Amino acid sequence: MDNGARVCTTTRMLRAAHAALGALLLLVGGPLPVSALPPGFAVEVVVGAAAFPSAFAFAPDGSRLYYTERFTGQIRVYDVAAGALLPAPFATVPAFTDGADERGLLGIAVDPGFPSEPFVYVFHHVAPDAARITRFTDIGNLGTAPTAIWDAIPAARIHNGGYIGFGPDGKLYVTVGETGVASHAQNPGVVPGKLHRINRDGTVPPDNPFPGSSIWSLGLRNSFGFSFHPVTGSLFLSEPGPTTNDEINRIVEGQNYGWPTQLGCTGDPASDPLLVFPRVTTPNGSVIFASNRYPAEYLHTLLFGEWNTGRIQRSVLLGSPDTAALAATTFLELPGDNLLDLKLGPDGLLWFSTPTSIRRVRYTLPLSLPRVASHGASAIGNRLILSVLGTAGDTAFVVLTSAGTAFLRLIGLGPIGPLGVAARLVEIPPDPTLAGRTVLLRGLTIDPAGQGTLTDPVGLAIVETDPSPHCVATE
Repeated sequence: MDNGARVCTTTRMLRAAHAALGALLLLVGGPLPVSALPPGFAVEVVVGAAAFPSAFAFAPDGSRLYYTERFTGQIRVYDVAAGALLPAPFATVPAFTDGADERGLLGIAVDPGFPSEPFVYVFHHVAPDAARITRFTDIGNLGTAPTAIWDAIPAARIHNGGYIGFGPDGKLYVTVGETGVASHAQNPGVVPGKLHRINRDGTVPPDNPFPGSSIWSLGLRNSFGFSFHPVTGSLFLSEPGPTTNDEINRIVEGQNYGWPTQLGCTGDPASDPLLVFPRVTTPNGSVIFASNRYPAEYLHTLLFGEWNTGRIQRSVLLGSPDTAALAATTFLELPGDNLLDLKLGPDGLLWFSTPTSIRRVRYTLPLSLPRVASHGASAIGNRLILSVLGTAGDTAFVVLTSAGTAFLRLIGLGPIGPLGVAARLVEIPPDPTLAGRTVLLRGLTIDPAGQGTLTDPVGLAIVETDPSPHCVATE
């Protein structure tokens, strides 16, 4: 049985159990029990008794959260400031499903121009063999003027994809599974088995890799989850395999990711995944963590959920600067539960959804600011992300020094954003005399009154070649 069928056959049984568990957790209140979570972290319910919130999205101004109800076809709104779920649905769309398939109301995205462009987009099935992306105009928390921007998307009982989201380029990215026909993934003449990139009105951008086509990358099986790096813009996409070789891929424009002929690590750096899982995990939503609400080691690491295991996994990104990753480790595990979507909330916390709830993860211990965050070793001539965590509104710099030399550089990172992070890409100079040295990084923040604060130094080794592992297997 492949991952898609596995999810389908368990969904109905799990819904009843999850509903009962969700009601119990709401009655108990307080931090939720987990079997794995690092010290200092706690999980809390934000929206309880939810009806299978397959995906959710925050308005860019942080004022509200929109989420889908896969089986009912309702789009719901959670008022973030008021901390309350609005009683009236935002809208209701056709959501064809037989209850044991992979169809329904699946993906949701909010226009990056919101609220001046108050558009909300959803991916939903209107018939057994057809899906649609509908755009709504938000007027007073109600969806008006429904407009189909992409209609007649091929669909089937399984492998429909259906995850949507805006990239840093302002384009809408859409996953469409191969609908159970593996050969579709290698056929550039059909929609299924691809990641697509379209304009907000559904038209094809002229700079797509295949002229006149919405295809951004191909050779994909059934992805339901992707995220963009807030500094590099890199796209990370989850990809369930059949009965093994679930993957996390770093997507490159126009690249073929091999399904069904290539599975797992093949030695081809162009199509190999960052991470591969011999066991069945069914990875779904993901996020690159980017706030000062957790310890510095979490900054710009990849977090992704797994349907089958109820885990949120964490992987440190390496390379130049995010072309490789370390083996994933478990960040959180919910016994007997399932993970759907992940997002970084406007409060700087990790939010995630399960079939019965939307929750978030708090860090409860004191944090000292400012801080410098750095991961891995950097190669000469390659790029790395320099980051300082501090107070929003301050201006951040990084001071680079090297013991025993006159190597000294002051790099401006600009203002610290609302989530307490300032970051930029910096290239290590192609100077072989730097090889083997440890460069010391110190953060410097200047507040609006002109007062400066320095961090303790963090060591960064300079090496001649990139030692980062590629296509790493995680058991």
